[in-house]
Amino acid sequence: MNRALNGLPDTEQPKHRQDGIARFQAGRTAVLLFPGASFVLARPITGERVADAGQDALAKFGGADKLYSCIKSEIDPNF
Repeated sequence: MNRALNGLPDTEQPKHRQDGIARFQAGRTAVLLFPGASFVLARPITGERVADAGQDALAKFGGADKLYSCIKSEIDPNF
């Protein structure tokens, strides 16, 4: 998933430890967890399953605008 966050192609693999750190570690990110039974994904966990579950949870919550209104005071504008 870090590969996708960093815009690398699906076929890209780290060449060694330092390459993994330099190119594959995600930059500054925020993680939002929605509790409940739907938080547990079916195996194998894939980027598509994570994205689908996230979109579903966000929609059930009320959408991105509602989320932003709840956390806007916590967001670093330089993030």
